[in-house]
Amino acid sequence: MKRLSALILVLFSCSFLAYSGGMKDIDTTFIQVPKQHASVKGFLDFSGSTIQLKGSYEDKDFFTDIRSPFLLKQGVSFNWRFITLSVGFNLLKKPKNYFTIGLNSYGKKFAFELGFKVDRNFKGTQTFDGVTTDIPAESLRHTALTADVYYIFNGDHFSYPAAFGQSRIQRKSSGSAIAAASANFFRTRTNKNGVPFDKNADFAVPDDMYFGGSTWSIGVGYGYNLVVGNLLFHASAIPTLVFLDSSKLVMDKEQIKAGLQFPHFITTGNLAIVYNRNRFFAALRGTIHHCTAGNSKSVQANYLRYNGTLCVGWRF
Repeated sequence: MKRLSALILVLFSCSFLAYSGGMKDIDTTFIQVPKQHASVKGFLDFSGSTIQLKGSYEDKDFFTDIRSPFLLKQGVSFNWRFITLSVGFNLLKKPKNYFTIGLNSYGKKFAFELGFKVDRNFKGTQTFDGVTTDIPAESLRHTALTADVYYIFNGDHFSYPAAFGQSRIQRKSSGSAIAAASANFFRTRTNKNGVPFDKNADFAVPDDMYFGGSTWSIGVGYGYNLVVGNLLFHASAIPTLVFLDSSKLVMDKEQIKAGLQFPHFITTGNLAIVYNRNRFFAALRGTIHHCTAGNSKSVQANYLRYNGTLCVGWRF
């Protein structure tokens, strides 16, 4: 709880820095500030996730491979100056057991992204001592809170919000090194109110099993904005090195602490295309996020999340 409180304090501090930094010393031939301070946009999000968990329990090896189906979600976001609040859900078709909310702030030098999601759609297999058991959909509940803080070295010429928040418009091509710190809080556990596991299998996952914890990392990456007329093409990659890992597996009330294995990385890659025309804008963004947690000598997890987002918006 103390770590989470400290994280929230850091995020609000970064938001203040992002806002107070304003547009001082920015070369307006590279970056344009729209006259409108607010915007609203609707979006479609296409996403999927994979979690692989391996380790040993009672001197027997196990391997869990679960995947969230490719989902089409809808959402809306509102931006005021540097701050954006977004909410995503899944209404068009089943499965509907998905919810996500995001808060971000993109300034000249500082930026942060905060996201929270709940997903009950994972399904896959559990292999224990050579015996494989199916894990049906809605039998697991995955929750994740992610936070990323960025520092843009060339904020006078390179605009991070032009690619992601659309609160700025990049007028000339430019790139920048990007320093980042990342924190991930996650828990994947059996869903007591969901579909039960096969109790007739040779090995049944206990009802109180969960794997979770937190990872903290720092690193440096690079981003580039290429401007062609009214189009902006963005590409960035930011690897961060994990320096703190509190992951653990709880099964039958027995705790297995994973411990930190060095080196482990959290890697985020982004591609985006943005179209600006007066007050109207549209954007297409693709993101891949990979995180490794735990220790291969005890228990280790690999998280992979990929998504594409199509949005249209209006400044006012």
